[in-house]
Amino acid sequence: MPRSAIAMDRAPRVAQDPDIPPQVWDDEFEGNKQFPNMVLQRQVSTEPPGFWQKLKFWNRTGFELNETEIKKDVIRLRNYYQRRGYINVEVSYRIADGNKSWKRTVIFEIEENIPIRIRNLSYKLTGANRHTEIVDNSREFEKAQREHQYQRGNRYATISQPEVIGRFTDVLKNLGFAYTEVDVSA
Repeated sequence: MPRSAIAMDRAPRVAQDPDIPPQVWDDEFEGNKQFPNMVLQRQVSTEPPGFWQKLKFWNRTGFELNETEIKKDVIRLRNYYQRRGYINVEVSYRIADGNKSWKRTVIFEIEENIPIRIRNLSYKLTGANRHTEIVDNSREFEKAQREHQYQRGNRYATISQPEVIGRFTDVLKNLGFAYTEVDVSA
């Protein structure tokens, strides 16, 4: 094999080559009001090249457009919003062409809709009256009631449920009720 043919086989693939598939060059989030773009970018796996990677003009590959992964990202974003109280969120995507034939921008379109808000809050203690009085009159229980995340007017975020349950379980166990059961219902 001539030496020049070997050198050509080892040359890096340049994105202007016709056999290189479209590359993700940028991502955008439209319609999000509650969470910053940086937070949402951490939820998706579709990733554009960073600033320094974009400067490598001789090699634009490595960020191939994968629509299956983008569809999974839509599900990830929907789940992220739903766990934070936006049960009726709608997430879709579109792919826009860039200024070169291989550049693509993935645009996630988010319609947050109205989140679920906590209107009423009640605590139900079961057991002997003397035990429920101990709990009701304790400063730790009152503090837990004041400071937990499920307060009237807040969003009902299911992601906070284990923390709220854990806090009340700890308070009850510290008051001497080792076999306690805490539940949150909405």
